[in-house]
Amino acid sequence: MNKQVPKNCSRHGSDKYVKFDVHIDDDEDNLSEPDQTEFVGTFVNLFHGQGHNIKVTSFKVGISKVIDCLEAEEDDVVLVTLVPKVGKGDVIIGGIKVEFIPKYKD
Repeated sequence: MNKQVPKNCSRHGSDKYVKFDVHIDDDEDNLSEPDQTEFVGTFVNLFHGQGHNIKVTSFKVGISKVIDCLEAEEDDVVLVTLVPKVGKGDVIIGGIKVEFIPKYKD
């Protein structure tokens, strides 16, 4: 099974540059320092013109190899952290969830 963390329904202005990194940690009781979590991807929204239109986007990142490296296959909980890198103003994250997606077989 492949595991993915989709970031559901980000809302932000189309006139904004937004960037944040996604990190995974397997131990919610004994959190690692930021430099010890596993980086799994970056969300970026580029400036799209003059308007102030609201954009709704989604983002998926595969985490199967990270879960294997963390030996967290049997864990009930993994911590997903979004680390803002660039941007101003409000960005609304509609939710984060882990989905198990069957591997495609040739």
